[in-house]
Amino acid sequence: MDTHSKGSIGENLAVRYLTENGYEVIARNYRLDDCEIDIVFKDSQNVFCGIEEYIVFAEVKYRESHMSGYGYEAVTKGKMKKIVKAAKHFLYTNRYSGDTPVRFDVISIEKEKIDHIINAFEC
Repeated sequence: MDTHSKGSIGENLAVRYLTENGYEVIARNYRLDDCEIDIVFKDSQNVFCGIEEYIVFAEVKYRESHMSGYGYEAVTKGKMKKIVKAAKHFLYTNRYSGDTPVRFDVISIEKEKIDHIINAFEC
């Protein structure tokens, strides 16, 4: 199975997980140049510091096994910088205000075991 097919499987599992857990998916595969955000969703489930809704930018990493490492380990600093760049563009083009609460999550999947790492990194 090629990398694109594996990525699609992982993203579909992640979207199913998110919708089943009350999150509202608002975009998939948002691209800007060489940057891509796998899933953008709204989170009003997890209240932190009095913030009741976040726009969340999620990177999905799918592995059939952890023999080559866990998915979340593949989110490098370079990848984080690209996600942040694309996130800023998404917010601007979709007319979100500059003070919109945002968060960056990683959804790491091994087979069908899902680890949702909330606030995995900051910009």
